[in-house]
Amino acid sequence: MIKVVIIDEEKLFSNGLRIILEAEKDMRVLELVKNAEINWQEVVAFSPNVMLLHVNKRDYTLLNITRELQTRFVDMKVVVILAEMDMNRLRNAMLLGAQGYLLWDINAHSLIEAIRNVYHGQFVFSEEIGRRIISSTIDEKEKMKGKLLEKGIDVNWRDIDILYLLYYHYKNNEIANELQLSEKTVRDYVSKVYKKLGVGKRQEVAHYLKKVMSEDFFAMK
Repeated sequence: MIKVVIIDEEKLFSNGLRIILEAEKDMRVLELVKNAEINWQEVVAFSPNVMLLHVNKRDYTLLNITRELQTRFVDMKVVVILAEMDMNRLRNAMLLGAQGYLLWDINAHSLIEAIRNVYHGQFVFSEEIGRRIISSTIDEKEKMKGKLLEKGIDVNWRDIDILYLLYYHYKNNEIANELQLSEKTVRDYVSKVYKKLGVGKRQEVAHYLKKVMSEDFFAMK
């Protein structure tokens, strides 16, 4: 059974989704609205394994609820539905470690299939979002490599592949799937980049890279 929790600003959106999803025999739905008091006992009892997050604007309340759910349900998958194509919101969603990125105009059948695919461990993207992510990924990887080389950290493109995914909170098995590598090979690469950055934990990698990526790319030493 796929247990979906919907996080939204208002009932109108989540009510519509609930009607669509609960028509499926393999899905159950729990709605959470940002301005309502959350009954965490109810959420824990429901034990969601997929979360739908509707992002209409930059909203820290929604992001905080999402992070709280991710802390409580570490295996829960996240699907972000964007009201419109916006790279800043998309990057924020990627930093949450979401597995699905969809646009609001997705049809019901495609949404249902996307939820099932994410539940089974796949990453899903709307076509436009996929194109923008590919373009943005190339730019960000080039920037990351340049910034690290500026700091005297000798990294090759395989190191950047690994670091980029660690930056977006991918787990080892997810990195393995993304790069078509074995998990053992990924563990070896992760240990290697830890040493290059002088860190010992994943959180330290993400924190360091976030700091590096926020620096002015053209700043003089």
